[in-house]
Amino acid sequence: MWYGENILGGEDFQNLVNSAEKETAGCNGLVFLPYLAGERAPIWDPEARGIFANINSQHNSGSFVRAIMEGVAFSVRHCIDIAQMATGITPDSIRLSGGGSKIPIWCNIRADICKTPIQMTKCNETSALGAVMLAGVGIGLWKDLCEASKCTVQTAQTYEPDSKNYDVYDENYYCYRELYLALKNIKNKAI
Repeated sequence: MWYGENILGGEDFQNLVNSAEKETAGCNGLVFLPYLAGERAPIWDPEARGIFANINSQHNSGSFVRAIMEGVAFSVRHCIDIAQMATGITPDSIRLSGGGSKIPIWCNIRADICKTPIQMTKCNETSALGAVMLAGVGIGLWKDLCEASKCTVQTAQTYEPDSKNYDVYDENYYCYRELYLALKNIKNKAI
């Protein structure tokens, strides 16, 4: 994790996760924009930059780690919000794979922020699985990707959202959305 390597000088990843687990949802108002190398969807701004906001003397290393996890989850929610506005469709679940799906607290954070169950897939090599699915459809093994998905994608675990965290996350999400706009305006004026 960027924070452990570059800010804390190589802190063990599991120690970072353990410290985040001790923090409360919303990190007492601490918000992180995860735009360390610009941002693609949904803002499409290669010049976007990261920021921590609302820092106070009660925050510690665990607060910052949890805020990073929450910031990444806010980015996912932002994409989902844009897709919902465009399609009118609300997802009934979100599937995760790869490294982040192996961290239970991060799955719980994503479920709470997105207000949607998070399903961890059994297969972590989803790029390879996607290639298999495309090939299978191409040779007629399955009629389409929907059928291929039903035959190949399996859920290992589901993380249900906790409604008691909705209000604090909604408040921080609003701050998250406004921070990007404010930072963009400040950056543009400084140029």
